[in-house]
Amino acid sequence: MNTLDYSYIGLAIAAVFVAAIVIIFYRQRTKKTLEKIGDMLDTAINGSFAQGVFKDECHKAHEAIPMYV
Repeated sequence: MNTLDYSYIGLAIAAVFVAAIVIIFYRQRTKKTLEKIGDMLDTAINGSFAQGVFKDECHKAHEAIPMYV
C-alpha cells in the first residue's frame, strides 16, 4: 500500500463519520417533530388545542409560484 491508498482510506473514514453525524442530527430532528405533533394531537383530543405562532413561510413560497389558468 502506498500513500495514495492511505489517503483514500482516510477519506472514506471521514465520509462515513460525516454521514453518521448527519444521520444522527436528522433522527433527532425527526424525533423532536414527532413529539411536537404528538403533543398537539393530545391537546386536540383533550379539547384544549390553541393554535400558536403560525409560520406563513410556506404560503409566501407558494405565492411566488405564478398561477397559470
